[in-house]
Amino acid sequence: MYYKSSYGEIYYETHGPSDNAVTIVFVHGMLADHKMFKPQVSKFKDQYRVLLWDMPEHGQSVKLNREFNFSIAADSLIELLDSLGIEKVVLAGVSMGGYVSQYIAGKYPERVLGVAIEGGHPLHFRLTRIVSFLFQFVSLIFKLAPLSIIRFYFVKMTPGDEGKRYIENIFSQLDKRRLLHIFEGLKKQLLQGTEKPVQLPVLITHGEKEAPLFRKMCAQWHDSSPDITYVVIPGAGHDAMFTKPDEYNKALQSFLNRFIKG
Repeated sequence: MYYKSSYGEIYYETHGPSDNAVTIVFVHGMLADHKMFKPQVSKFKDQYRVLLWDMPEHGQSVKLNREFNFSIAADSLIELLDSLGIEKVVLAGVSMGGYVSQYIAGKYPERVLGVAIEGGHPLHFRLTRIVSFLFQFVSLIFKLAPLSIIRFYFVKMTPGDEGKRYIENIFSQLDKRRLLHIFEGLKKQLLQGTEKPVQLPVLITHGEKEAPLFRKMCAQWHDSSPDITYVVIPGAGHDAMFTKPDEYNKALQSFLNRFIKG
């Protein structure tokens, strides 16, 4: 289905009960779309209202004529929730979706029950000069390298045949302009960060093979607040919810239990 937001059409799907059920909004990663959450839909749709959507500039949603940014994504989602009559949600974001979820929770805290972040560091932590340099370096590669080379490395880094097919399909619909709009917008938002952490219940998950710096920042965030649940998923790298769905779903289910009225 489509909703016409202030920025253009937003593709979305709803699964599960529509009344008296906690709503989970899954927020996909950079370049991805709603299809990456199939294991989560089958797990949670019987007990929860599951909302999937493609952020602007992604999947089947509107293609912007400017750089992607978190504010556009946040406003689009809130407009969509208003149109569906949904007051409050739990946000479950993976990779870039984890950053967008943190931003939404900061901008619209009255609409969010809690935030589950998979494979992303705390947005309020300032990045080191080395990490900032790496973002600039990757940006240069994306600008100079042919899309076919970029696709090759994305596919190579993705585990499993199903995951590789998913990435191949994404790149079959992607052009260089859209890649740069998304990445340049993400880079600017990460370098800018936010002024304060999410003031809501938070679940942090990541694979045990996640980048060491991100693991360190997530552990520090957990240690700084009693309202943060922290789960490291064995045998997983980045995007553990995609590569180790059973383990991720178990952690998310435990987190969701706190929002069910007994």
